Amino acid sequence: MRYEDSLRNDFDELVDKGKVFVAVDKQAENPAALFKYIFSTGTKGATLIFLDMASNDDGTDIEVCETPTYSAIGTEVPSSNYNTALDATHTSESVLYHTPTTSADGDTLFLDQLTTETKDMCRNGHYLLKPSTKYLIKITNKVNSKTQWTNICWAEGN
Repeated sequence: MRYEDSLRNDFDELVDKGKVFVAVDKQAENPAALFKYIFSTGTKGATLIFLDMASNDDGTDIEVCETPTYSAIGTEVPSSNYNTALDATHTSESVLYHTPTTSADGDTLFLDQLTTETKDMCRNGHYLLKPSTKYLIKITNKVNSKTQWTNICWAEGN
């Protein structure tokens, strides 16, 4: 079995169990803007499955940092369960917040870049995040002024 097929099977199984969540945030047109998010994991931790930045032809830098310093956590971005057949009790312990006020980024865990060739694609990977920890997600929209959509998907528990 190809690695990509294995990831898809794992993802589908987690969706069936109601353990996969997504938060979507739309940002206004803003050239060379830096968008910041705080991702706060619940007591079970989380697996960051993908970050998807769409509608940017000129490239996007993505950086995830652990334990940032902030004075205001920001506004919660609503999340939903990937398995819409489940009742409302299947909610996420983890929360995504946009526009936090930060004074230090924390330790960089990974840095990635979407380019003209990879735009509108999911950046796949499984990034295991610690329980009860805050992460800073920095997304830099480079050069152009198209609307930026940010989709962040994660799984919780086993």
